[in-house]
Amino acid sequence: MPGYLLSHAKFKKQFERPIIKENDDVALRELQKHINPFLVRRLKKDVLKELPEKIENKIVVNLTNEQKIVYLAYLKQIKDKIEEEIREKGFDKSYFGILTGLIRLRQICCHPSLFVDNYEGESGKMLLLEELITESLAGGHKILLFSQFTSMLQIIKEMLNKNKIEYMYLDGSTAMKDRGEMVNEFNDGQCKLFLISLKAGGTGLNLTGADTVIHFDPWWNPAV
Repeated sequence: MPGYLLSHAKFKKQFERPIIKENDDVALRELQKHINPFLVRRLKKDVLKELPEKIENKIVVNLTNEQKIVYLAYLKQIKDKIEEEIREKGFDKSYFGILTGLIRLRQICCHPSLFVDNYEGESGKMLLLEELITESLAGGHKILLFSQFTSMLQIIKEMLNKNKIEYMYLDGSTAMKDRGEMVNEFNDGQCKLFLISLKAGGTGLNLTGADTVIHFDPWWNPAV
């Protein structure tokens, strides 16, 4: 609707400048009157009152001894490296190195194999995940399992294959035409466990068939 909110120059003069610089309530209410018809938000509790409240559990898991050794060794290494980088370049120019180090530490917490070649120890998170999935499936639940790292999902797949647990898998490389079919199959009950990368999961997948969602690692975007 070109022109509905005037030209850019007129919009700044009539709305933006008075609202931001002068705290003009009259201009703010006038703008709200124009845009409210186009801003629609419905909450679950307003649409389906019979749905139960969402229950969230944050589970804290200890590192295994092998994990802890790797974590502390890398932590010392990265601290020394970052301190040297800050001395040479200054804090502002060391930003990328700091974020890279934090991502590596997150990966070690998920599973050291994401970062360390030939790691043969266990992961505290993986041990708990195996237990959670086994108990949930035995209790008749249907699970969505998310991870930010597709390489972590590959490790989880290995664990599921070892335990002969059936699953479906979707990441950014899954063709769009296949995604709809997989979603329908899961919602129809053909599988009880769906592994999804967080990025791919944010593309409008309508997965209503699950009653349990596991975030193996929460979304963490260093860019924001």
